[in-house]
Amino acid sequence: MPLVMGHSKRYFSPQSFINCAFYSAIACLYPFLNSQLSELGLSWTQCAWINSVSALVSMAGPLCLGPLAHKLSGYKQGLVASLLLAFISCTALLFVPSVISSEHTPKMYFDCSEGVFRVEQCPNWNGQCHIYPKRPATNFSSFELVTCSYVCPDDKTPVNSSWYPINVCFHNTNEHISNLCLDVPRERIISVDASSSPEASIQFDSRFDRWPVIDSTENGNIVDRMFDGLRTCTFKPAPPLIISAKLFGSIQCRPFVPNCNIYCSVNLRHRTNGPSGSGQTRVRPPTPCHLEQGNRQQTLHLYLLFRSLVDLSLLTGHTLIEAIRIAGTNDYDAFYGGIERFWTMALPFIVWPPFCGLLSDYFVQVNAPTFAPSVVIFDGFIAITIFLVIMLPLKSTQAKETSSSTLSLSGQKVVLQPTKFRYPRTHTNQYLFYRLALVMPLVLILGTLWGLTESLTRPFYRRALQSSNFQLGMGTCFTFLVTGPFALMAKSLITGIGRMHLILLAFVFYSLRSAGTSFLIGSGNVRRWLMLPFEMMGAFTLPLAWVGITSYGQHLIKRSPNGLSYASGTTIFQTYSPHVIMQYTLNLMHFGGGRALGAAFSNIWLTMWPDVYSHWLWLTNLNQTAIDNYALESITDEESAVRVLLRLVSLISLMFGTVFFVLYHSCCFNCFIPRHEKYQSPSNQDKATKKKKFMVDKNGQTYLKLKAKSENEVYPLKSKPDKNHGKTLMPPIGETTRSMVTLRDATNNGRELETSVDDYDDEFDHKI
Repeated sequence: MPLVMGHSKRYFSPQSFINCAFYSAIACLYPFLNSQLSELGLSWTQCAWINSVSALVSMAGPLCLGPLAHKLSGYKQGLVASLLLAFISCTALLFVPSVISSEHTPKMYFDCSEGVFRVEQCPNWNGQCHIYPKRPATNFSSFELVTCSYVCPDDKTPVNSSWYPINVCFHNTNEHISNLCLDVPRERIISVDASSSPEASIQFDSRFDRWPVIDSTENGNIVDRMFDGLRTCTFKPAPPLIISAKLFGSIQCRPFVPNCNIYCSVNLRHRTNGPSGSGQTRVRPPTPCHLEQGNRQQTLHLYLLFRSLVDLSLLTGHTLIEAIRIAGTNDYDAFYGGIERFWTMALPFIVWPPFCGLLSDYFVQVNAPTFAPSVVIFDGFIAITIFLVIMLPLKSTQAKETSSSTLSLSGQKVVLQPTKFRYPRTHTNQYLFYRLALVMPLVLILGTLWGLTESLTRPFYRRALQSSNFQLGMGTCFTFLVTGPFALMAKSLITGIGRMHLILLAFVFYSLRSAGTSFLIGSGNVRRWLMLPFEMMGAFTLPLAWVGITSYGQHLIKRSPNGLSYASGTTIFQTYSPHVIMQYTLNLMHFGGGRALGAAFSNIWLTMWPDVYSHWLWLTNLNQTAIDNYALESITDEESAVRVLLRLVSLISLMFGTVFFVLYHSCCFNCFIPRHEKYQSPSNQDKATKKKKFMVDKNGQTYLKLKAKSENEVYPLKSKPDKNHGKTLMPPIGETTRSMVTLRDATNNGRELETSVDDYDDEFDHKI
């Protein structure tokens, strides 16, 4: 008789300690993985691309190692191998070189001697002087000449500007308007923060976007000195030049000193609505220079390699642990519920993320890698998990044959007893196919939403809100604080709400969470904590939704009261448990394929945003007037793209939730698809109930003869004689199928080792 590992009622079983150590390791790493990408200097687009590729690669682990471990009963070996790979690959993430990105305002000087305006040519401009320096100049720009001085090739004879006071003169070809010459104060400091300095002695407006680009090679030595040898973009001022409400055509400086040039530092600001003094202006700084130190492609590919190995090993370890747990019970409503599941899964995500975040923030102050504490603690828990897997007994998804009706289970005697639960299901194959066709796309879409939001929200918190690692950890902590009470009463939650309704509830909270996050602005310390309410909504988008997904998926399988008894022929027929297959499928679709699709969609959106932003401005909180006043870069940057995408996700999530809700409760489908088998009419069922008989063997054991379908009879369990007494322990009443027996603890007054998931299928079928 196959040995079925039952659901343990103990809160501290060997496997529970393994689970606690494993999920503690994930809790130390999970909240900070994507935020580390921003610390390495990678963009949001690259972050989404890495998440998509690593999710696809991670699916190979469960698909390859899972069946191999099941067939060879090598779950210990498979777990140890995946955990060792996680240890090595996660540690390698610490040695990925970072890309240090910095911004600065380009140097700007007005060469009065030649009458040209010179701007430092940034490396990221790619030589396009006619585009980048003029951004975002769409109207009049304000030029402030802050300080002017003589620059001569020969520093040995410097020219003292006090001897030759510098005047800036504006000339006009109109005879009725006289020229204007103004003195420039000496030794002034450029104000780079203010839009316009009220103390500046000379300020004029002009259409900088209309100034032509020219080639100027005169006085190359002086230019190299002023710009530290960097390349420059040279512009010729074009009229009108507006100062004191008068129009001028050109600008020059005096007095002239032989072999010397007069250079004036310029503070440039771009205006949105007309010239200065109009009363309705918005000033914007010029396009900054972006400098990078490091090889971006090398960082990208190294991180992608090690991140893919981390995701592969962790998803493989998670699915192997899930397979062992799913094979040891058939109470799938409480699979993630109860005290034992709380302290092994939810509690680590409550305790460790804030602690690791606090350590990471401390390491920032001492100029150490901020990601190091999370990785070190992760490696410690992985090492503890490996030790526990090797030393503690681990259940298997395979059953072992025995010829005795009295079996030994962990030192206890268990005997075969009759089952009180009915089997098989009365659902038709068409009805089950309809439900599977509904739930599988639903799981994939939920995984897509999860992958999209996870690849964007934490980098968004880091960059847009300037959130600390401790605040990111507290966000995860609050998510599972909300999850904990509901997980403790998971079975009651499913009974009250319904499996499908619990899943559909995730769409509502995805919508609320995405929309609320997109409106978070500011970097104040108080505003950073506003993310916590939206992180708490994450309890319904993943943990509690996963409770409903697992319960609903396992519920659709036609099975015996024992979780393994239907497929315990793995040793005999080399088949796999349908429950294990279902759990593998759900994990791969949600955490593998769904996550990859979501991250890929976000990558495509961020890449195409500069070209399609004009079609999605209706999702912003800007009217057309405000849009005209904003710089193009401020609308087409990645932060704006993420905000709009989150709002779009909110609408899509709400739409999908409504569609699936209607499909699930659709009267048309329920009318055309028969729900129950019609091989027995109600009158025949009443007669069959009256004809049920109990058959008793010589030892007083009672067996209930069930009305089984053909698929339940394909795996007969034949009774075998006892070699010691020469007697047949099980009476010759025909073949006993696996659905007809369940294990009870013979030493504990017949307490059941496992419970059934569907005691009230008919009564509560409208809730599944």
